[in-house]
Amino acid sequence: MAKIAFLGNTNCMPFRYALHMKKMGHEVVFYIDSNRDERLHRPEFLFREIGYPYPDWIVELGWKPRGRDYLTWPRNLRRLVDTLNADRWDGVVLCGEWLKLASYLKHRGAFVALLAGSDLDVVASYKQVMASRYPGSAVASIAAKGLQMLGAFLQRRGIRKCTLVNYYPEGINPNGDLLLQEIMKGGTYARLQNRGLSVENTPYRQPSTRTGASVVVFSPTRFIWKSPLPIGYTEQENKGNDVMLRGLAQFYLKTGIAIKVHLVEKGIHVNQAKELAAALGIAHLITWHQEMSLAEILEWYAASDIILDQFGSHWLGAGAVDSMLMGRPVIGNARNDVFVRVLGQAIPMCNAVNEQEISDWLEILVADCARRDSIGVEGRDYMLRHFDAKETAISIISHIEQFARGSDPRRGP
Repeated sequence: MAKIAFLGNTNCMPFRYALHMKKMGHEVVFYIDSNRDERLHRPEFLFREIGYPYPDWIVELGWKPRGRDYLTWPRNLRRLVDTLNADRWDGVVLCGEWLKLASYLKHRGAFVALLAGSDLDVVASYKQVMASRYPGSAVASIAAKGLQMLGAFLQRRGIRKCTLVNYYPEGINPNGDLLLQEIMKGGTYARLQNRGLSVENTPYRQPSTRTGASVVVFSPTRFIWKSPLPIGYTEQENKGNDVMLRGLAQFYLKTGIAIKVHLVEKGIHVNQAKELAAALGIAHLITWHQEMSLAEILEWYAASDIILDQFGSHWLGAGAVDSMLMGRPVIGNARNDVFVRVLGQAIPMCNAVNEQEISDWLEILVADCARRDSIGVEGRDYMLRHFDAKETAISIISHIEQFARGSDPRRGP
């Protein structure tokens, strides 16, 4: 059995795989760096089998390194590196800015990068650092930019040391694909293109038979949509929320059906979204909610008839996956141009990339509860077959064990 250390826990994505590895009998040590109020990054808020205080295999650091800590090396960071280097690991799995640590770890096993998004195309991008603006005097701004550039260098060096990279399927984020190729140029690595979720934690929930104005529509997607996006964001983060609102307005103006729309006040463009909804004449359809815990969001998926996901050029979010697992139809940009190639089958969701397609799907689903049910059942079956975190964990373990046996599983970029 393999011995694996985990560092970094963006949205508990790494913990999903660690938990499955632990259940498979592997020796896992998981380091938690987030505070208890950062609920999306704490496993006790997402996994019912994890209590607090933690079991022995989950180590709570009680601190989180800042970018400059990797340059000044405070005592707690040095102590952690010494602890990791004093032990034998078959694999070390890193996420977020913890990737900077890879080049300081001395074990001879595999290194795995679980790239969550900004840890590649923002933190590791020299272009993004150069485009950023920093407050203060010219001297202070230059100094801050210099530190960020050094941080990007360390992040890239850590990623380059990794033998396996788990990133979005090729084509979802072309800029990220190019940046990864740039970082890995001349080296070899394996790339895992499927990112599983904890499907066993999201059971099927019987849908309602509501039609017409009683239909409930919910979107958990954060509001990032008004271009140009602020410095520090990439266009891949554009969720297309304005397209969603225009689609809702087109449906309402055509049918006159006042469906119940529920949205979450999350993201940098919430106020602009409220202004747009008022201008479109649909503000009275919308109920706004403050940010929710995962448990609350899951209950909203179950209580809803239709889920709206992102309409940008990225891919379906975790909310779409959880909704489909519950058996709810999801309208959004499925990016089937990518998923047909990667998984061999289109995602059975209500694919829409513009307001007309959103309106058309709403017209169908609001009137036909049987159609909603059939799409939901098909979507759940697809997610169980293709998005199971256990399969991702098995792929990572296979890489680590091959590396431990001396059979190098890396390939050229």
